[in-house]
Amino acid sequence: MLRVARLGRCRFQAPCAPALVRRAATCKAHNTGDARPIVGPLAEETPTDEHDSGAPAYGTNRRQRQMTEAMAAEERADDAADATLEDEWGLTVWSAAEIEAAERDAAATDSMTDDTGDGWDAVAAMEAYEDAETAAEAYLREDSAAPHGREREDGLTDAQRRLIATQRVLALERRQKREEEESQSNADVLAAETAEAEQEWRQRKAEALEARQAANARMLASEGARTLRWETNYQEAASKDKERHAAERRVDLARTAEQTARDTSAHQKGETTRRLQKARAELARLKGTDEASVTDAEQAALEQDDKEDEALRETARQQAATLVAAAQADRAKRASAAETANRLRAARDATTEALHALDGSEAHAKRRERQEKERAEEEARYAHVEYWDTLTPEQRVAILTSPTLRLCVRHREMEQRESMRATDSRIDISMEPKERRNMDAANTKRAAAIGLALERRYGIQYAYAVDGSKDEAEAWGEHTTGERAAAWGAWDGITAYGGALPPGTGNQEAELYAIERVLARHTRGDRILIMCDCQAALALIEAAWRSGRAGTGSPAAGKTGGLLVEAIIRHRLRITSRERDGAPRGCACFIWVKAHGGGVVPNAYADAIAKSCLTAEVDYATVDDPYRALPRACLYMAQPAPRDDTWEMGNQRFSCITADRSLRDLIIDGITRQVIVQLPRQSRAKCDARVVAAVTCTGGRPAGATTGAGPKHGMTEPTVTGRAMRLRSNDLPLG
Repeated sequence: MLRVARLGRCRFQAPCAPALVRRAATCKAHNTGDARPIVGPLAEETPTDEHDSGAPAYGTNRRQRQMTEAMAAEERADDAADATLEDEWGLTVWSAAEIEAAERDAAATDSMTDDTGDGWDAVAAMEAYEDAETAAEAYLREDSAAPHGREREDGLTDAQRRLIATQRVLALERRQKREEEESQSNADVLAAETAEAEQEWRQRKAEALEARQAANARMLASEGARTLRWETNYQEAASKDKERHAAERRVDLARTAEQTARDTSAHQKGETTRRLQKARAELARLKGTDEASVTDAEQAALEQDDKEDEALRETARQQAATLVAAAQADRAKRASAAETANRLRAARDATTEALHALDGSEAHAKRRERQEKERAEEEARYAHVEYWDTLTPEQRVAILTSPTLRLCVRHREMEQRESMRATDSRIDISMEPKERRNMDAANTKRAAAIGLALERRYGIQYAYAVDGSKDEAEAWGEHTTGERAAAWGAWDGITAYGGALPPGTGNQEAELYAIERVLARHTRGDRILIMCDCQAALALIEAAWRSGRAGTGSPAAGKTGGLLVEAIIRHRLRITSRERDGAPRGCACFIWVKAHGGGVVPNAYADAIAKSCLTAEVDYATVDDPYRALPRACLYMAQPAPRDDTWEMGNQRFSCITADRSLRDLIIDGITRQVIVQLPRQSRAKCDARVVAAVTCTGGRPAGATTGAGPKHGMTEPTVTGRAMRLRSNDLPLG
């Protein structure tokens, strides 16, 4: 007689995830031989049982005590579970015949297909084990002691990092094996289905051919008697043809499914192999000098990974060299153009000097001599500055590989009073001498240090400096008119971007427009860094981004530039999305830099580009592109806000950026425009006084008043303009 446990046939119960986590962390990362109390800085001066048994434990000692208590509780829970199972099923005495019958039943049961899902699912078990490993890694991070010299920045020791890397490699190897088995199994099933479909198709084809031949024979036999109709004779043949076509379609579907499964399996295998190679290479790096423990597969993966990294670096160097060559060619072309322009200027000056010499005048020669002297003195003042044209080829290649350094390097042609560079839209760029004098190397280095930190942390690929500018030229004289202008500019270290905006556009709107135009140039997965000197614009973008809402529910809705902020948020959502599954997400980082007097080189260049675009013509055909891309059923457009001394009085141009303000501001501008048109043209101050008088109804008459009557206290009847303004300002009594 044998004494066995009669437990029956039940699903295997795996330990819960926290138990697996604690066991893995305890067995792998906490050896019992090293689990002794720690005293000193590593345990944050923790008193132990040897010194003071009544003192509470902190730091590493506390974690060790918590681990011991957790393991004891888990052992008690396991013992209780075993006792429960034993009480539930019990122990009994079976005879040899009963055992043999039970074995036959078990063999018969295993040979049948279990549709109920009983039994342990190997795939689910493997996935649960991988989840437990992931949780174990998180537990190891939480269970690590206070940071000290032996630990890395992420809070794990070298042994724990090697342990986690080893478990990851093992999990990927098991996953690779499982995928191969599943792929082979699926391929066999699909191949069998395809063969079955082809067999059925051949059978249906033979049947259709046989039916067609029989119908032809019957038709020939009854040709003289004409007792057999055509439709009746070929009805069976037509039915067989339909079955043959249906079988042929099933064959095509089966082959397509087989090819799709084959492609999917190949892609999945390739992705798993790539991840396994990366994991093995990382494990080989973590093992370091311990070459004996590095396997051949790990060494091969490390060598392959190093080759791929070297190939990427070589590609980056080649791209940088290509950029250097292109920049040198462009610089040579510009130098040739500048030389030609200088020759033409010299020829013109020589002609002018000759004419002045004929007239006996030396004023022009003296003025030219003075200008050349000032230019030479100014260049001598910046002789100590390291410009791009003074760097060696090695330095240029190193700078071009970093977007932040490329953005912060100085270019001599960008700092000239007379234009030597142009934007991508062929607008000449010049810089004021005071802006050149304000450039500060220390402030630029601080901004570059922040940009380099972000570049290293987030893998920045593109860096820009943006700025907006506006200018107001008042009217001088009786028959003159003033002008208002606005523009935006951006600089990436190589190319300048910019353009003019409709008159009356504010600085904040110009800054937002510049940011939107920069982000619109990029696609999903790009990592971008933007330097901006407008705190209000950055705060509005950040508030809208953190709110998680776009459109009417955004904090920027209804504010000046609110639609531009929505366009920026939509660009960021598009950029931060993945280009493909498994690919890293993109990002857009912003840095605030001090404006103008701060002396940051890229910001000064962006400001110079924006100011140079103030004199350009506004391209009304493309200036509203950021608004047209928004998901709106309709867009509002408006004219620039009127001013009595500017040319906008007769401007009939409408734009969306002018309407990107609150409704109250738009109504006030419209009413003011109507009042100014109705009034005769006078000075600016008097015009403002008349507008105020019309709005406040200072010339209004009381209701029912007669000519020549004395003053009467009471409600006056406002004009149409005054009524509208009072209604908007909640200053219109009712009743």
